[in-house]
Amino acid sequence: MTGPEEALWLAVGAVGDPEAIEPDERRLMARAGRVEVAPDVSPAMALWADPDRVQVAARDQAWQPDMSHDDRGVVWIAVAPPGPDVVPGLDRSHPGWRAVTPAADARAGEDARALDGATLVMTRAWDDQRAEAGTFAAWGARLLPWPLSEPAPTPAPEELRAAARRLATGGYAALGVTSARAARALAAALVSGPGMPASRPFIGAVGEATAAALAEVGLPAHMEVSGGGAELGQALGRKAWGRSVLLVQAAGGRPEAAQAVRTAGAKVDVVAAYAMIEPAFRRVFDGRVLGALESADAAHVYMTWYSPQALERGLAVLGSALRRATWVVVGQTTGAAAHRHGAPAGGIVVAAQPTTRSVALAVRRTHAERAARRTGA
Repeated sequence: MTGPEEALWLAVGAVGDPEAIEPDERRLMARAGRVEVAPDVSPAMALWADPDRVQVAARDQAWQPDMSHDDRGVVWIAVAPPGPDVVPGLDRSHPGWRAVTPAADARAGEDARALDGATLVMTRAWDDQRAEAGTFAAWGARLLPWPLSEPAPTPAPEELRAAARRLATGGYAALGVTSARAARALAAALVSGPGMPASRPFIGAVGEATAAALAEVGLPAHMEVSGGGAELGQALGRKAWGRSVLLVQAAGGRPEAAQAVRTAGAKVDVVAAYAMIEPAFRRVFDGRVLGALESADAAHVYMTWYSPQALERGLAVLGSALRRATWVVVGQTTGAAAHRHGAPAGGIVVAAQPTTRSVALAVRRTHAERAARRTGA
């Protein structure tokens, strides 16, 4: 047996940092027809793969890698390179075969142990999880992806196209964008239609990631807010008093920004640039998340929430089990939604700023405070 045309065995640590995987291996993983994750490895190591092609082995079952032929290639992720007893009959001289051990993370010292004993359940869209996975892994956390949403095209493309035409012809005094994904969708609508506006309106963005995305697509923001949609809407409404504001966000997004624009004295058109739907592949990870929540260490399970919709989807899947963990939320809006659903055993921690970095720091601070109480420090 020779194995697949392209075969990659990733030997990783039990925690592992997806960022430590080299670009060539990321690309091979992304195009693989099958990615198998051993039971003693964090599924986060497969974040570079197509999630529909990821197979996560159950922790309580014996694991035997599937060596059947696959034209698109296969990646196995385990804690050690294979020997004859692990992969019998594999011809490792086959030109498609490679075994790679990602380089060790150069970061060391106190930071590398900041989240020892913590389990991070990451609920964002699959692609968005990479932004936080590297930080949490570098601090020593066990990572559990649980993607509860994925982007989809806007349900009202004609409204987005119409807004892009009006924006390009100077019909808006101000533009507000609430996410990096919304910025890219708006830019695509402009480029494929009327083109970029000759005269730029005043542009506001929620958060540094959105501001960076706007700059990348040629719409640099004049203002970046950290307080969420309400702060953005208030500033845009004052700037465009008596005139029109275009607010670009996700379908079903929170109404605070639009309400603030109107309260400040401007008109507003709210346009959905994309939708966030529940991914079918989510169930691949349900069992591992439930196992962590039912374990004796559930007090050290931190669930990160970035939207009320994701929280509601999670509760619909695993229900009261989620209340055994600690919830760490991105901002006041998601925090209010969390409190409406009842306090979990570990409490609700609201990040100081609506950013990925702020959520990570909130987890770290909370875990450190609990460790200090346990040791009496």
